[in-house]
Amino acid sequence: MAPTTPAALVQQGTTQRQRVFTGTLTTLPEIVRHEQPRPPTLIIVGDVIRLHEKLAWFEPMPGAASSAAPPSPARGESRAAESAES
Repeated sequence: MAPTTPAALVQQGTTQRQRVFTGTLTTLPEIVRHEQPRPPTLIIVGDVIRLHEKLAWFEPMPGAASSAAPPSPARGESRAAESAES
């Protein structure tokens, strides 16, 4: 797979503590180091990641995010991926 292949981590999916971090196969290790996701966490790889923003089917309740790493304004998405890609 190409290093620019989209990738995502979904921690505690479908719960009020869900966190989603998106990036690429290249940026995934940095996202893990920075965000330190905890089990259970799914790794999703491929173009399906691009549907995340469009579908936005799940919104955790305000204040429900893990205290270990509070979510950013965009539903807990990692900004590490953006800075690593720049």
